[in-house]
Amino acid sequence: MAWGEQWGRGRCINCGFLGKRDCVSSISVCYEATAADRLAGQLTEYRMEPTQHGGMTNRALLRTYPWCFLGKAHILDELNSIGAKDHQTDKVQQIIQKDRQCGSWYPWTEFRTPKEHFEEFKMLELEQRREEFEKHMEENRKEFEFKLQKRNEQERKRTDKVMIGLAIAATILALAEVFAALAALTPDSMLFQWFG
Repeated sequence: MAWGEQWGRGRCINCGFLGKRDCVSSISVCYEATAADRLAGQLTEYRMEPTQHGGMTNRALLRTYPWCFLGKAHILDELNSIGAKDHQTDKVQQIIQKDRQCGSWYPWTEFRTPKEHFEEFKMLELEQRREEFEKHMEENRKEFEFKLQKRNEQERKRTDKVMIGLAIAATILALAEVFAALAALTPDSMLFQWFG
């Protein structure tokens, strides 16, 4: 069963932003919380990390504690409020399994750090915004084309009315010329002689 299906959404235990932050470094690096760490509630540890000092690489001992990369869950504060320590795995489990209904929850993928999850989240968010922008532009284009089509139809109808009016006027004028020509005929004109 996948982590998301087992725990649902909104819990730290299966959130990509749950990690282990070092307590000592001035930079405060955030490490991945593995599946074993999450299930055991073991988010504090001591790890040996290489450090650069005076051109030499040394191994430094770093202590970590459970940490939300986004700062939405304050796991240490919650542990302190119940009188627990960050190394009490049963208490850590209780806190990270709590259903927080967290709106910033992001699905966890093993072997990725919280920072990598955040970068992925930002890329997906950017892609979603781009898609929304394109959708908005497409809607605006369709609306513009619809308005343009309506205006063209109105102009065509107006032009048709003018053309019909001109055709009627030309017909009336032609008939008037015919009647005028007929009226101009006298009895001794050729037309009367021919029919007469």
